Formats: sequence, structure tokens, C-alpha cells
Amino acid sequence: TEEQVAAAAQSLMQKSGVKAVLVKLGADGSLWLPGPGEPPVRQAAVLAPSVADTTGAGDCFTAAFGVSMVEGLEATAGLRFASAAASLCVRVKGAMNSMPEREAVDVLVAEQE
Repeated sequence: TEEQVAAAAQSLMQKSGVKAVLVKLGADGSLWLPGPGEPPVRQAAVLAPSVADTTGAGDCFTAAFGVSMVEGLEATAGLRFASAAASLCVRVKGAMNSMPEREAVDVLVAEQE
């Protein structure tokens, strides 16, 4: 359950000094746990109209979320950006050629707002 994931993340943060935890839930979306006393951020998946291959989707999501953090986006916007990138990724077969261009991700994000 989401509560169990949050509890495990809190335990990880306390024991290891990790400041935040990102949980990818596949077609169920994602969860950002920013730390003690801060509310978790939940993002529904941006569903693809068809799925050709899920290879690389998690890596694509993580990389896109990292980009959003470096660019200073809030967690909600960052999760939306990462979910859009992963959605585009699963629409194409293969790992490398399925990595979406930035412009395509931005367009899909705008469509979600």
C-alpha cells in the first residue's frame, strides 16, 4: 500500500540520512516523499495510448525527474514532466531510440495541464 511505501521511505531516510525518496509505481504513477514533516506528492501516470515496449521507461522517468530538479521545478511539476517522458518512451520499441526529445515532453506536459 502507499502507506507501507511511505513508512519504508521514512525508515530509509532516518537510518541512512537520505533526504527524499522517489518511488516509481509504473502505470499507477509515482510518489515523491520529500522528508519528515512534509507531505508526499502523488502523480498519476500519463498513460500512453499504446505501449510498444517498457524497456527504459523507468530510467527515462528517473532521468527526466533529475532534469526537473536541476531546473528548479517543484516536485509536482517534476513528477508530471517525468511521467510525460516515460509515457512517450513506452510508445516506441527499443531502449535508446525510445528516449523522447525534450520538445515532445514539453508538448505532452502542456496537454496534461
